[in-house]
Amino acid sequence: MKDGPSGLMDALIGHTGFVGGTLSQAHAFEACFNSRNIDAARGGRFGLLVCAGVRAEKWIANRDEAADLRNIRALLDVLTGVHAERAVLISTTDVYADTRGRTENDAVDLEGNHPYGRDRAIMEKEFQRIFPGAFVVRLPGLFGAGLKKNVVHDLIKDHEVYKINTAGRHQYYDVGRLWDDLSRMMERDIHVLNICSPPIQVEDLCREVFGVRYHHPAPNAADYDMRTVHDAEWGRSDGYLYGLDEVLAAMKRFVDGHPDRRPLQLPATS
Repeated sequence: MKDGPSGLMDALIGHTGFVGGTLSQAHAFEACFNSRNIDAARGGRFGLLVCAGVRAEKWIANRDEAADLRNIRALLDVLTGVHAERAVLISTTDVYADTRGRTENDAVDLEGNHPYGRDRAIMEKEFQRIFPGAFVVRLPGLFGAGLKKNVVHDLIKDHEVYKINTAGRHQYYDVGRLWDDLSRMMERDIHVLNICSPPIQVEDLCREVFGVRYHHPAPNAADYDMRTVHDAEWGRSDGYLYGLDEVLAAMKRFVDGHPDRRPLQLPATS
């Protein structure tokens, strides 16, 4: 739908990706762009611009940082000539080198971070420079229709389960809520939002959501615990936007209803 009194079109960058595809089903964007047609956005004028166009494959970015940064710079080059009354960037918890206890009041980490996180921290800063007053939302691990990667995906598909480190702690979010949360964020003029719920250890997730006992710890386990200062706007007072029970219930519904779910063949070491 056309946004605001100007009647300018709403635009979405990254509409064929997991997050962008979810947003495109929740809101009628008149202009949609991906890597194939992004040059058509140059010089565009939009009422609302949502950018979900930064690649989310962490292992690819960490393997080839130069290519990852080139892709981000190319996107920023297009955005430099774009006008938007409201601009939203979909970002990630990984802009913090260590997420534990970090809130929107903490600076992102350009030093001491892995390439994936550092490059997305650069993206945040440049996006905010190009679009003064931009909205930035940082997402944790996701689940929902169209999921293509992460621990939840691999457990659903029984994909290389032997590689999963059950000692890891992760935070999760139902991506189907994103448009509503973006709308609330903009309505309440919250310009940076960490979307988060309490972390859960992978071993506990296996038991609570998948109904299996899987004990397969390994060194250097991930440990995510991003927080928010905007919990009261979501009716909470614990530094999170959603409760763990609520998130796990939604995840279990998603997993139980997934058409491609496969029986888990757990390694003997479990």
